[in-house]
Amino acid sequence: MTTRQNVNQHSLYFWAIVAEGHLLNELTTLKQLAADQFGSQHALRSPAHITLIQPIRLSPEKLASTSSFIQKIAGERNPFHIQLKGIRGFPPKVVYVDVDRNQELQALQHELMCAFNEHKLLKSGTLKSFQPHVTLAFRDLSEDRYEAALHFFDKMNLNYEWTAQRISRLKHHPDGWQIEESVNLYMT
Repeated sequence: MTTRQNVNQHSLYFWAIVAEGHLLNELTTLKQLAADQFGSQHALRSPAHITLIQPIRLSPEKLASTSSFIQKIAGERNPFHIQLKGIRGFPPKVVYVDVDRNQELQALQHELMCAFNEHKLLKSGTLKSFQPHVTLAFRDLSEDRYEAALHFFDKMNLNYEWTAQRISRLKHHPDGWQIEESVNLYMT
């Protein structure tokens, strides 16, 4: 039987598509602007990404079981195009770059959620709507600065494109989230 203390000792992970190269630098600069202009530094604790599976605590045994099904899912998909366009928010604290909806991203996230549920890695009722986005400011953005931050970034008319080439697993460390493993998307 797993005790609450043992569960809390398990590491925290999430799976995402992480921006790379020049785009990663651009998005990190925007996160730094959120920190400098609006005091919201929390988004700097992870690389710019689109979350596919929300953070969950897993034992080493359960974590190991994810590798095979993620390899299989990745091997059945080609890299695909992603467009980031415009600024939106989740009031009262989250400001993000919006991701244009596309079938490949939706299908990938859905298949991952189904696999995690099938392997009983998610709590029941975890399935929820997928709103892909790249966060610039959140948790530590004060509610009274939310509208100003939204307006500030909206004026930039942001528009980026990139090709999603891998699924990354990020692990929580005291200083933030770090990529622990990436699996390339490729059709076998």
